[in-house]
Amino acid sequence: MKTKSILIIAATLLIGFVIGFLVNGRLTQQRFQHFVNQDHFDAFKYRMMDAIKPNENQVKDIEPILDEYAEKVHLTMEKTK
Repeated sequence: MKTKSILIIAATLLIGFVIGFLVNGRLTQQRFQHFVNQDHFDAFKYRMMDAIKPNENQVKDIEPILDEYAEKVHLTMEKTK
């Protein structure tokens, strides 16, 4: 009886690990694919502006920097396709 309980608990734990591993892998793949699909450099600028949330004065200073790096990211994404 005790061995049967231990086997059930171990099997449940193993199934939970497998399901968690598969779900985590799928979510990571979807997030990465979403990033890759946004290959236009305006998408990069939008994501960065959304993350930084600059005020009106900061936008003028940040935009040239983001333009430069957005182009670099875009070129890098083009090379990896």
